[in-house]
Amino acid sequence: MKQWMKLGLIASILTASTGAYSFLEDSYHQEDSYENDRVERSYESSYDHYENEDSFEERPSEVEKRIIRRKRRNVFRPRVKSRVRLEQVETKVVLEDEKVLKTKNFYTSPVGAVFGSFELGADFKLTRKTSWGLKTSFLNSSIENSESGDITDLIGQSVGLRYNLFFNGPAFTDSFILQTEVGMMRIDATNLTKFENNDLSGITKKSSFYGNLGVGYGWFWNKFNIQVLGGVQYFSEELTPEVKHALLPGEEGVLPWMGLNLGVSL
Repeated sequence: MKQWMKLGLIASILTASTGAYSFLEDSYHQEDSYENDRVERSYESSYDHYENEDSFEERPSEVEKRIIRRKRRNVFRPRVKSRVRLEQVETKVVLEDEKVLKTKNFYTSPVGAVFGSFELGADFKLTRKTSWGLKTSFLNSSIENSESGDITDLIGQSVGLRYNLFFNGPAFTDSFILQTEVGMMRIDATNLTKFENNDLSGITKKSSFYGNLGVGYGWFWNKFNIQVLGGVQYFSEELTPEVKHALLPGEEGVLPWMGLNLGVSL
């Protein structure tokens, strides 16, 4: 009996241990399956989240597009404006430097050519806004007196000094100009009608001091330039008493004066 009880006890122990092992194993598998499912669901959720983020980045909404565009404008527009402003300033400085580098201007006046006077002049930069120059003219013309019918031959020359003040910028740039000029002029006049009759009184030789004061404007392009001026002119002596012409200089005293110069600046 005791032997049977021992065998039954051993059998019951073995059975209980096997059942417990099976129970523990089933419980473990259940817990592991649950954990795996939880991890899998977490992974899928994260994947869906990332996938949604990718799709969100690729296809933002209209509101977000406007926000992005506003940020881009705020970030890039000032830089673009600064860059453009800097380029404009650099271009302006370069252009001004090119104009400032001009140190001389050679010119002539087409007005005097109407009555046979040819003018040549050269101005040289003195300071940033001023220039000084030399001017000479040559006169060789024959003018008929409308009242007496006499023909007078004129030969003359002049030499003068000129000073220019540029108000709006450096010398030889677009600007209003104040111009003064002083010099000496000589004209030899021969009345051909009296000379043919052996009347030597028809020959006169006179010299006079002259001065011009005028205000005008000058347009200076890359090389070519135009200056238009108006003011007064003074002659100390009358150079052509027998000849009266609107464009012919030489009457004594102060008279209106106009100037037109065509030049090339270097």
